[in-house]
Amino acid sequence: MYKLYRFFFSFLLSMLFITTAISQELSRDISRAHLDQVKRYNTTSQNNPNSTVLQWDDGVNFDAIGLTSGGTFEVSARFDGSITGLYVGQSLTQIEIYINDAPSPCVIKIYDEGTPSLPGSLLYSEDVTSQIVGTSWNLITLSSPVFITGNDIWIGYEVTHSGGFFPAGCDDGPAVPDGDWIYFSGAWDHLNNFGLPYNWNIHGIVESLSGPGPATDPIPASGTTGVSVNISDLMWTNPAGATSLEVYFGDTPGGMSLIYSGALVNSVGVPGTPLNYSTTYYWKVNEIDGSGTTSGSTWNFTTEQNPAIASIFFDDFEAGSGNWTITNDGGNCVWEIIPLGSRPYTMPSTAAGNVFAADADLCGSGTVTNTTAVAGPFDATNATDVTLEFDNDWQAIIAGDFAIVDVSTDGGATWTNILTFDDVDVRNTHEFWPMSVVDGTNFWIRLVSIQPGWDWWWAVDNLLIQGVVIPVELTSFTAKANNNEVVLNWSTATETNNQGFDIERKSNGQFEKVGYVAGFGTTTEVKAYTFTDKTIGSGNYTYRLKQVDFNGTFEYSPEVEVEVSAPKVYQLSQNYPNPFNPSTTINFSLAADSKVSLKIFDVIGQEVAQLVNGQLAAGQHNVNFDARSLNSGVYFYKIEANGVDGTSYSSVKKMILTK
Repeated sequence: MYKLYRFFFSFLLSMLFITTAISQELSRDISRAHLDQVKRYNTTSQNNPNSTVLQWDDGVNFDAIGLTSGGTFEVSARFDGSITGLYVGQSLTQIEIYINDAPSPCVIKIYDEGTPSLPGSLLYSEDVTSQIVGTSWNLITLSSPVFITGNDIWIGYEVTHSGGFFPAGCDDGPAVPDGDWIYFSGAWDHLNNFGLPYNWNIHGIVESLSGPGPATDPIPASGTTGVSVNISDLMWTNPAGATSLEVYFGDTPGGMSLIYSGALVNSVGVPGTPLNYSTTYYWKVNEIDGSGTTSGSTWNFTTEQNPAIASIFFDDFEAGSGNWTITNDGGNCVWEIIPLGSRPYTMPSTAAGNVFAADADLCGSGTVTNTTAVAGPFDATNATDVTLEFDNDWQAIIAGDFAIVDVSTDGGATWTNILTFDDVDVRNTHEFWPMSVVDGTNFWIRLVSIQPGWDWWWAVDNLLIQGVVIPVELTSFTAKANNNEVVLNWSTATETNNQGFDIERKSNGQFEKVGYVAGFGTTTEVKAYTFTDKTIGSGNYTYRLKQVDFNGTFEYSPEVEVEVSAPKVYQLSQNYPNPFNPSTTINFSLAADSKVSLKIFDVIGQEVAQLVNGQLAAGQHNVNFDARSLNSGVYFYKIEANGVDGTSYSSVKKMILTK
């Protein structure tokens, strides 16, 4: 549904404006070479004679572009593979842009290959507002170089500015199809399509850096959304020749912290899990060899929305005002449902849908009575962190106009104010307000409008109240030995937003996670769960469950103990996991105290590792095999055991290493 005063993309031409900024030559001489009739780029940069400058403009600022009423838009220059392929292995290290009026904020944005008319995943983002000087060329050094792979690359920036300011510098054309991309009102398009045949003053400086090259193949892939807040590892592929590395991680591009530094690995654990819901995290890998360090691209992923958030009340006003009780203190000042497009003097006549509006130009000047709309009661007895969200169109022109939101927990006898607009134009905004006063109880909501002025109104679109449901505890929990394994069983009578259970086993006095079983979310049915722990030997064990809610909170179950007796047979089990990367566990059992040899061989029979060579007691044993120094392929593991009672045992099994 459209909102009041919603800007349409087709309206962009009337919103874009070219200011006659003072034309200014570059203070340094940058010669241009031509790839063909329309493509041009620089072969060298005066700042660094060993670098290359990618650009579509003619190197001279001619004018600047902004939005007539102010706002946010993004500009970009696209360089396709026919250009970037010449510089594979080098890195984008700096960006030079002409800024006429300094915006706030100004964010550098660099994208990977997408389609010819749409960028791909975001490779780099950095707020450079503090570095920007207006009416000037600005040379920005990237805090993390972007490696050139030969893919298309989009180089640009996003600006937010006020009406009457025009930040984005451009040349005088003619427009090059890849030099004038603009993102506005939810779509990418050519600036030339709006009668503005210019190229952005954007230069990308590319140069060779020392080091073995960048890490590739990030998992999660950069730009991935909906990632579990319990993600365990970050993974990637190292370049040939790298000898060590550094890994950085954080929730802002400029706030990443070092989480690993040392020998070459291809995965690290994610710190601070469970992560926050609906949050974008950033990470990068710096690869190191004898020649130096290659700073990796900044990758990102966004975690899943909190599935524990439940809708308490939603109204898009398409069904009228039946959810609301409207109180009118006199005159024509009332809350009413207004179809968009029915009043062309206040909204686009082509818009569709309804809004809930107070006094939409119907009150006379000097009205001081209140107009209220009340809805409820709503049940929040099983919820916390209740919030109010709505899209609104509030325009206060005369001082003293108010738009108010109140809540009550006693049926309207008393009201608590949670939101007040006063003389602020917040049309087409999305508001988010906490309502903690109603946590764990029933409540009512009241919209109030007080207007002594003329030609103003407040309208609400898509009002939503939601909260986080309180979780429940699990019920029974048992453990039973079954030969060389432990089988855990538990059940729940009901579940509310139950994400799942971490299975923890005590080892050396400390509990460690040995498995995970997903929950059923919200259900009133009895649910049964089971988990088998296969990575154990004989002995006494203690287990507990960590029940995790979707909001990240958790509770522990009572502890259970179980005794696993020593097996009476020799046995070599299949390694787990298989295939594996880079480590796996090998389990075996001994019928008697034995001298044991456990070795790893490649496909031509060469020994590549010896895991065990010595005396072991009868019972279950497990050995971890770390194969990070080996190449991918098929390997074999062989056990030979000679018991003190004269018995002997030998067995061979196959395993697969995949990197």
